[in-house]
Amino acid sequence: MSADKPELRALLLEAIAFEDGFENNSVKSEPDDEIKSEPDDEIKSEPEDDYDSADEGEETSGSTALDGMGQYLGEVSSLLDRSGSWQELAGRLRLDSLLSLYCAQPSPTHTLLLHLKEYNEISSKSLAFILEDMGELEAAEVIRRYVE
Repeated sequence: MSADKPELRALLLEAIAFEDGFENNSVKSEPDDEIKSEPDDEIKSEPEDDYDSADEGEETSGSTALDGMGQYLGEVSSLLDRSGSWQELAGRLRLDSLLSLYCAQPSPTHTLLLHLKEYNEISSKSLAFILEDMGELEAAEVIRRYVE
């Protein structure tokens, strides 16, 4: 298709060259005459206030996804693998496109939950709520036992 349309071919070649340069950290940028930055001495900082922020002093690990999952992963995986409900769970989480990947694993639920922890922002409480809604009351209770 790009052979029939030279402008499309040129755009594709430009995009590929850009990606290659980006991956190699060798992208060269030209200075833009229209964009002018302020000198460092003109940058003003935000004034300090006397009030503490709601999250000051709290330790943040950067991820709240599936808190405490290590404590309940094996038990919940076993329950959902046995019942086959992991497939419905994947569907509810819009991960049903990965069913064939999960099916090929010794424990599909284990792989699904690890995938959730790594790539999705869902809390353990939300996961328990979804499982409860699916009728997986025992799995939901296992999670709640460790996170509440």
